[in-house]
Amino acid sequence: FFVWWGSFDSVGDIVRNSSRYQNQTVYLFGKVETAYNIPFVGGLYKFKDTSGSMWVVSDKDSTSEGRTMYVEADVQSSPNEKTLELKNKLEKRLDSKIFEGSRIPPVLVEKDRGGLFASFKAIRAKK
Repeated sequence: FFVWWGSFDSVGDIVRNSSRYQNQTVYLFGKVETAYNIPFVGGLYKFKDTSGSMWVVSDKDSTSEGRTMYVEADVQSSPNEKTLELKNKLEKRLDSKIFEGSRIPPVLVEKDRGGLFASFKAIRAKK
């Protein structure tokens, strides 16, 4: 079990070293804290593991808050045009800011997600 758990990347490490992870695929296991969704556009959710939390952008509808799952995603040190468009639509819909301040933190662009059993498959594929 511990070998499997150690195969995941750390949100805290990605946040501290986002330039090192830029455009790389990472595998995370944790919990969804906050989730926003715009039907037929995509979703944005805050994902947390034991080391920290960061935002995940998805082409799919967002997942549910409180869900424990794995995420396979690419790291963006600075958000691309599509990420900014989704953020702006969500902020307009919510009538509030999602990111505080003028600097947008690094984000993850979701490639795949799933529950516990899907995470075993993802880690096996990573090796």
